[in-house]
Amino acid sequence: MSADPPILEVEDLSIGFGTSRDTAVVSDVSLVVRGNEVVGVIGESGSGKTLTALAILGLLPTRARMFAGDVRLNGRSLVEALRVIPGDCHVCSSCTQSDEERVITASPQ
Repeated sequence: MSADPPILEVEDLSIGFGTSRDTAVVSDVSLVVRGNEVVGVIGESGSGKTLTALAILGLLPTRARMFAGDVRLNGRSLVEALRVIPGDCHVCSSCTQSDEERVITASPQ
């Protein structure tokens, strides 16, 4: 195991399309990426690879919701950072923005 500090940490990530964690389609995903590491995610079709990547980027589809977990980049919680953006559907269930509007809102000025 490398002594480099984590660059990306995903901890206990759960994503679903319903209103409760019982409807999660991705459950309890955790991974750590350190400097000078390459990490690949493999799995069967429909196993949640794309939803996991979209959650890490803060770009979940409008219907999807993150029920649990955290994503940290260089120690900073991206989930907490995105909570301040109104209408970000992966942390709230009452979004009125389209995916494109959320991407523009979340982009640096």
